[in-house]
Amino acid sequence: MPNDDDYAIVVGIATYASYQAIDAAEGDARDFAKWLCDPQGGDLPKKNVSLVLSSDLPPQLRIGRPIRDDVEDEFIKLLNNRVGRIGRRFYFYFSGHGCAPSYDEIALIMANSSKGVPNRNIGARLYAATLVERANFDELVFFLDCCRGVDDTVDPQQPPFKRPQPAVDYTNVKLTVAVGSQIGQLSNAPDSPTQRSFFTEFLLEGLRGAAAAGDQSISVESLMQYVKPKVTAKALNYGKRQVPELAKPAEIIFRKGINNQRLITLGITPGWPRPIELQRGDGTLVRRSNVGDTKLQAVLAPGLYQIVFLGDSGTGEPDVRQIIRINFGTTGATAELDHQRTVEYNV
Repeated sequence: MPNDDDYAIVVGIATYASYQAIDAAEGDARDFAKWLCDPQGGDLPKKNVSLVLSSDLPPQLRIGRPIRDDVEDEFIKLLNNRVGRIGRRFYFYFSGHGCAPSYDEIALIMANSSKGVPNRNIGARLYAATLVERANFDELVFFLDCCRGVDDTVDPQQPPFKRPQPAVDYTNVKLTVAVGSQIGQLSNAPDSPTQRSFFTEFLLEGLRGAAAAGDQSISVESLMQYVKPKVTAKALNYGKRQVPELAKPAEIIFRKGINNQRLITLGITPGWPRPIELQRGDGTLVRRSNVGDTKLQAVLAPGLYQIVFLGDSGTGEPDVRQIIRINFGTTGATAELDHQRTVEYNV
């Protein structure tokens, strides 16, 4: 059955009035829209996917288009002044020029922008934050294939749709934002409309199955675990530096697993000084955290597993082992780890 409750706006800007063309951008957008409508992919009905491309306009209007109004019109049509829930999930995909006006903002550059008129853009963080507060969708997924060169002369633009008055409860809205590059980096693309930009190439590979976990599920975490090293390696092969970033993580599943496996999130006390391992009952490693991580995630089948707080060989401090029991269920689960706990976790 199609995901009639899911919606998407997909933007690809290949031709700019004042900036270098990005030959791959429209193909990026078309291929992402194709995955969205694929029954084996996003499984959205075509009527729920809005595709914004300059080539869809009459030839005399293509230079300097799409502009911000073209994108905003799609948002306005979708939201249509509605208050409350519209659907389960909303996707926003963008391929084109971008920049970083600040460390936490990404300005998506429209086709009619220029150095002299830099504010013809979409402020991705502002749009995402407003959509969260509107709570029209349970889940929000932003995939942004654009550069993040620092430019503090750019003023990121607010969305035309407003936060609801009175405010609604948006605490359960899930937001994930995955970006093709880290701040200060370029997002690389071949000079060919038939080839995909580096980030989009591996994003689609992952979504089509290459990022599947052992139970064949695809989550935000497993997707970025696949995409990040692939893009980084390909960029290095071209003598470039590009590292995708999961700017806003969330527990969102793109493809469900089999055998009743669930996404389990284990919270780590901020500042914990050493890695923590999640192991199967026989000691096989499932996941290992890095110092500084605030959570450990894995898709697990029901059964007994081990949590291992690794000791310090320098001081002779031993490992601390605990038991976690994963029960049958249909949704993800969370637990906060405590190295002093003496009873098993039960999730």
